[in-house]
Amino acid sequence: MKCSKQFIIMLLFLAVIQICILNTSAMPALRYGKQEETSIEDQNKRILKNKLYSSSILKDPRTVETKNEVPESSHKLIEGGPQPVILISMGRSGSSAIWDTMSTLTGQKSAAVEIPGSSVPQTKAFFDALASNGDFAGQWMYDFMLRIQNRRIRSNQGNGIVGFKWKPYPSFFDEPALMTLKAIAESKDPQVKVVRSRRNALDVYISSLKHGDFGRTVGGSIPAHCTPSDTICIEKHHLREVGMQIPVQSMLTVLSNLVAQEDKVDQTLDELGVPHVDVSYDLLFSDNHNTVIDEWNKIFTFLGMGPTKGNGLTVDVIKNAPDIAVTSIHDHNVTIENYEEVRTDLSATPFLGLLH
Repeated sequence: MKCSKQFIIMLLFLAVIQICILNTSAMPALRYGKQEETSIEDQNKRILKNKLYSSSILKDPRTVETKNEVPESSHKLIEGGPQPVILISMGRSGSSAIWDTMSTLTGQKSAAVEIPGSSVPQTKAFFDALASNGDFAGQWMYDFMLRIQNRRIRSNQGNGIVGFKWKPYPSFFDEPALMTLKAIAESKDPQVKVVRSRRNALDVYISSLKHGDFGRTVGGSIPAHCTPSDTICIEKHHLREVGMQIPVQSMLTVLSNLVAQEDKVDQTLDELGVPHVDVSYDLLFSDNHNTVIDEWNKIFTFLGMGPTKGNGLTVDVIKNAPDIAVTSIHDHNVTIENYEEVRTDLSATPFLGLLH
C-alpha cells in the first residue's frame, strides 16, 4: 500500500519531536552529574584542609611513602654561593630597614622580598595553596632560594646574602608553614639561617595606627617608608606621629594578642630547632651607640659575614647602610597625646615597661 506524501511528512515530524523530548529529559541528569563531580572535589579539599589544621604543632602528616617522594637532591642549595637568610619579623616592626642594612653590609644590597605575603589574607592564601598542592616538605623555600642564588651568581654577585622576609601571622602555625620551618632546621651545606627580630609591642601598635585607617582620617595616607634624603616624607611621618590619641579601650587587647603571638613564634622556632639569632629592632636602632654596635654584632657574627665589633662595625656604618630612614619618634610622651591615660591603663599590667 502506498503512503501519501503528507503521511510520510507527518511521521518524520513526530520522530523529530520524540528525539527532542528524549534529549531534553537527559539534560538535567548531565547537569547534575557535573555538579556532583564538582561537589565531591570541593568536599575532598575541605577534608584535606581539616586534616592539616587539626594536626598537632610538631606532627608531620605525611606517610612514609609521601616523605620519600621528594628526592634529597631537591633540597640542595649552592654551597659557597650567597648565604640563604630569612628575616622573621612582624608587620610594622622595621624589617625593611633591617634587611636593607644586613644585605648592604654583607656585600651586596638585595631586595626585601616579602614571602609568603605582606598581610594576613596573603599569607593564609599562600599556605592554603601549598596545602592544596601537597607541599609539606618546604620544597617551595628551597626552590626560591636556589633560583635567586643562581640569578646572583650569573650576575657575578655571588657574595652576601639572599632570601626573604617572613611576617609570622597566624598561618605561621599551619602545617605547611611548620614543615617549611622544619626543612630550614634540617638544611645544611649551606644552612639556611634565620634572623628573628621583635619590636616594642606598643610601638608596633602606634605604627599600625599611624599607617592604618586611624591615620588616614587625620591627614591622609603617608608612604610606608622614606629615603634618608627625603626630608619632606620624614616630616610627614613626624607630624602624623606627634600627639596621637591612643584608643585605650582596645589597647590592652591588642598588646596582649601581639605579645602572645610573638612569644608563640619564639617558642615554635625553639621547639623545631630552627637555627636563629634573636634581636630587637629597638636595640638595633637605639640612641645608645654601644647598644647599636652590640646588637648588630650579634647578627653579623651569626651570619659569619659582614663587619663585627672591633672589625669595621661602627654606628656611622650602620646609619649609612640602609636606603630607608628611621621615621619613628623615640619618646612616647611626645607621640602620645593622652600619655597619662595610657600610663594609668598600663600601670597594673606587664606592659608598663613598654612605655619610654
